[in-house]
Amino acid sequence: MLNINKVAPVFILILLTYGCATPEKIRENAPLAIDRPEKIQSYDKEKIRTCLNGNEYHCYEIGLFERDQGRNTEAFTYFEMACNLNYGPACFGAGIIHIEEKKTVSALDFLNKACKLKSGRACFELGSYAESLGEREKALSYFALSCDFNLLAGCQKAGLEFYDKGKIQLALRRFERGCKKDESQNCFNAGLAATDLGEIEKAKKYYQKSCENYYSSGCYNLASLYSKEKNKTEALKYLQYSLDYGFDDWTRIDFDLDLHFIRKTIEFNQLVRTYRPVEKTTP
Repeated sequence: MLNINKVAPVFILILLTYGCATPEKIRENAPLAIDRPEKIQSYDKEKIRTCLNGNEYHCYEIGLFERDQGRNTEAFTYFEMACNLNYGPACFGAGIIHIEEKKTVSALDFLNKACKLKSGRACFELGSYAESLGEREKALSYFALSCDFNLLAGCQKAGLEFYDKGKIQLALRRFERGCKKDESQNCFNAGLAATDLGEIEKAKKYYQKSCENYYSSGCYNLASLYSKEKNKTEALKYLQYSLDYGFDDWTRIDFDLDLHFIRKTIEFNQLVRTYRPVEKTTP
């Protein structure tokens, strides 16, 4: 059965994680972006007026527009106005602009306020910064907060940190929260943590969810569990799903003791012949 792996350290302004990850390694490959409902095409004098009269969301929208136009000074002005009205995403936006301008102290102030206003991305960035300073406990607290505020990357990161510390139950809790959003890596990791805790039925549920999202390692681990239970039909079904979705660790398939029960069946050998790449021979 596949095992969990650590993620490489992340630092401030690093890429956030979204979507699937390859087996055995979690990728962090989506660009950092300021929270936005949609791209703002323009704004009018009325929106400026309502912003000046205390409409924090309109200030935020104008800030987004100015940032899209490459006018960071103007964007910061409107983000700061919205932040002063306690709008978390705007505090995050102001913090990111100051990070880019290398105004670290001010940036941290804005990010801290955004995190207190339940911006998951701000909490994650604070965790990344603490981690870059070697302050792992502080980093973990921020990653856990970002998870509480529904940032999937935060659930994954906090879960892995707890797992690394041997706090499997706490890790499972974070992975489960991420899995509620149907994020395949968190579901897969929840399955691993549940397996470690001996909660096999729960593990099956989470592997099933990751498999349903085309995560090949989740399908493979589900096949392994069913094979250990001597359930040939389900084991072969999920092994085929794993192969359909790109699982290609043939050394593991050949030697994994969990597959011993189905390895001796005709159906298993048919799957192997169908999916194993043909090795090219040297003339």
